[in-house]
Amino acid sequence: MILSHRRRTVAVGLLLLGGCADRPDPLGPGEVATLRVVPATAWLEPGAMLALGVEALDPSGTPVSDPSIAWSSGNPLVAKVDSRGIVTAIGAGTAIITATAGQPRATATVAVVPAPVPAARWSLDSQGLTDATFLGLWADPSGVAFAAGQKGTVLTTSGGEWTRTPTPTGADLVGIWGSGPRDVWAVGDSGVIIHFDGTAWSRVPSPTTRTLLEVWGLGPSDVYAVGPSVILRYDGRSWTPMPVGGEPELWAIWGSDPSTLYASGQNGVLLQYNGVEWRSMVSPTGKVMFGLWGTSPANLWSVGIEGTILRYDGSDWRLVPSPSAADFFGMWGRTGTEIYAVGNDGAVIQWNGSVWTLVPQDATSENLRAVATTGGTLYAVGWNGTIIRRAGGSWGVDLTAPILFSVTTGPGGVVFVVGTSGTVLRQSGGQWSAEPTPALDDLFGVAAVGPDEMVAVGDSGTIIRRRGGVWRQEASPLRLLLRSIWSGDGTTFVVGERGSILRADGGGWRPIVGPTTHFLRHVWGLDARHVWAVGDSGTVLRWDGTTWAAMPTPVRVRLRGIWGSGPNDLFAVGEHGTLLRYDGITWNPQPSPVNEELRAVWGIGPTDVYAVGESGRVLRWDGASWRSLASPTDELLIGLTGTGPGGGLIAVGTRRTIVAGTR
Repeated sequence: MILSHRRRTVAVGLLLLGGCADRPDPLGPGEVATLRVVPATAWLEPGAMLALGVEALDPSGTPVSDPSIAWSSGNPLVAKVDSRGIVTAIGAGTAIITATAGQPRATATVAVVPAPVPAARWSLDSQGLTDATFLGLWADPSGVAFAAGQKGTVLTTSGGEWTRTPTPTGADLVGIWGSGPRDVWAVGDSGVIIHFDGTAWSRVPSPTTRTLLEVWGLGPSDVYAVGPSVILRYDGRSWTPMPVGGEPELWAIWGSDPSTLYASGQNGVLLQYNGVEWRSMVSPTGKVMFGLWGTSPANLWSVGIEGTILRYDGSDWRLVPSPSAADFFGMWGRTGTEIYAVGNDGAVIQWNGSVWTLVPQDATSENLRAVATTGGTLYAVGWNGTIIRRAGGSWGVDLTAPILFSVTTGPGGVVFVVGTSGTVLRQSGGQWSAEPTPALDDLFGVAAVGPDEMVAVGDSGTIIRRRGGVWRQEASPLRLLLRSIWSGDGTTFVVGERGSILRADGGGWRPIVGPTTHFLRHVWGLDARHVWAVGDSGTVLRWDGTTWAAMPTPVRVRLRGIWGSGPNDLFAVGEHGTLLRYDGITWNPQPSPVNEELRAVWGIGPTDVYAVGESGRVLRWDGASWRSLASPTDELLIGLTGTGPGGGLIAVGTRRTIVAGTR
């Protein structure tokens, strides 16, 4: 890190001494009245070099340009300094470095410490196959199934593992259907249509650029696709538009024969095709209807938002009682007495011929978008690369790749990770396993709060506590997004949006009025009297054991994480590669080797600090400068923590990515 004699923005504290009181003549403009060294506290490894800078002001408080500075070391056997203010660490100990500009003097304290072995090797510990949201699903009676989703993603299975099949598009695929494993269609954004012939996917000419939201057919030469104000038909040779009146946004299509077709969509729209034209049907709802399936023109079902279920008996559509208020998106059936629908928060419902009932499943809380059956297996797919199946009466997770937001080491050195849709992962014996939780909302922060207790916080004021190996919901006084939690020395704080702060209080949670309304993104502390929180617009707050107070910072960017080796050695990271260091007096920017956003910071000591962020970036601070380390991933890394006496680290992020740093 290189600093000149002019004002620098490296974060470390300083000791300030004013001009001599018995100066015979008053100081004039351009003469140094006050002086400070930046940084004024530093920790270096033997052989390391650090350029100190100064901030010099004249009597009016105007910066003095290029002041003449004399440098000296109080202990050259520990650290020496040259005429340019460049300090070289020699041996273990502490040295006071003095800058003198005439009478004014200022000092910096430099500690030379043994060099730790760095966590220079970062490897991929675990990662999901894909984090693409799956929007379409089709299964063949032979046991073959296809799932389609964002960025042209298509996976297939024959009952075992799911594998990716290359596609000729990067467009989001919304619907998929086939007449058999060698004749499968997928549709999506900008009217894209692709076809699988059993060997490879190929692009097929489309007569529309409108998004196609579903594809379904009666056979290889009778296939249909629908979307906003568009209905297409494939006759075995090409796709052509079918005339449709108005501008209906259509989400589903089903039929019993080429002259008896139905479609459903936005605002409760229901259409019927009689072999000649599409006509509007009387709808009992104005809510969007996403799913459509039936066994005959006299037994047709549609599902939509807010738990809406409609049934058509050949004469009229009627509302049917629903066991859930969830938004439902996809439906599929084996017979008229076994029909399934899936929706938000992992909701699955079933029609048994008499009534719709909620199907219990603890495999996922991710939003589900499509469902299909083959043989004795029921598949459902949804957000964050999630695929679940029910076979033999039990549910399991085939694939999932939730976003992981926070990681911490709990009692006994066990590592816990939290993420989207109530995800909690626990590492034991080197293996990761999902723990069931009552949370449906995203979880953003987790911390150990006792010898055998963990607390996780998340969206909409969610607070869950793990005691005795079981997670339970706790009452929260706020319905705001809770982003981070820290606990130590008998004190626990939670921070979140709108500057919200909660403190554990006698078994409950008490809101604290803080000095900001900016979103607070992270909270961390040393003990009950030294706790800090960072957030939007360069916000840094400090808790002194009694009150929260704002600290001035030189930036207005979003700050994402904070950590420190002590009260005079704190680090904060954020947008645009921002790196700040606090030296006990002021926060100052540090030169950053990256422009990408940094999301978390953690360290083992003052010369062994790490930061992670966008594009899988991993940085290390050695006391003198930040340097990039080789990373095994380009996924966004969001959370970071140490893993115990061995000095290892774990970072987590998108696509269920978990990377480990070892020494």
